Amino acid sequence: MGLFSRNNKIEKPEVLLELRSPNCPITAVVEQDNRTAYFYLFGDNEDFGMKSCWIRNLTEAPEKIETKLMEKGVPPMLTKEFCKFPKGQEALSSDNLEIVWLEEGDGAALLENGEILCVIPSWGGDGGFYGYARDCNGTGDFAWEFSEDNEMRKRIENAIEFFESWDKQPNPFQLVQPEILNYYDEIFGKSEKYFAIDEPE
Repeated sequence: MGLFSRNNKIEKPEVLLELRSPNCPITAVVEQDNRTAYFYLFGDNEDFGMKSCWIRNLTEAPEKIETKLMEKGVPPMLTKEFCKFPKGQEALSSDNLEIVWLEEGDGAALLENGEILCVIPSWGGDGGFYGYARDCNGTGDFAWEFSEDNEMRKRIENAIEFFESWDKQPNPFQLVQPEILNYYDEIFGKSEKYFAIDEPE
C-alpha cells in the first residue's frame, strides 16, 4: 500500500537496486516512486550519513521546489528550470540498471544499459552539491548537470576496468603477491612455510 492511492498521489518508493561497497561500510540504493527516482548512498557511520542524487522525474516537473513534501520526508521532483525533460520520462527498470563503485569505494555511479545516469562522488552532499545527473540542466537543487567533459566519466571507466580485472587470471593481487612475500622475507627473514587462505578451486 502506497503513501496515498493513485490518481496523481504519491506512492511509497520502491527499491529497484541495492549494492554494498566492496571497500567501505556504504550501501548504494536506487529508489523510485510514481513521480521521481533517486540514487542514495547510506553509510554505516554518522560521519558519512546519507547522500542522495536526483535521477529523473516521471511526471511533469513543478515550477517551484516541493518544500512541503520535503518536510514530510517525500523525495522532491527536480524543478522545471533544471530538467532536460520537463514533461517527465519513463520509469526506470531494475533489469536495465547497474551500480558501479569508484575504486575508493566511497562513491558510486548508476548506469542504465551501460550509459551513466548519475554519479555521487565522495564529495557529494557538501556545499549544496548532491551529485551529477545526465538528465539535469545546470546546477539544480538536487543534482548538477553531468557534462560530456566531466572528469568523472574517465574515473568510472577506470573503476569498471579495475573491478573487472579481479575476475581475470591472474588478478591484481596475484601479480603483486610475490613482491609482498619477498618484502616480508627481507624484513622478517626467510619463511619456512606459507599457508594459503585462498578458497579451493
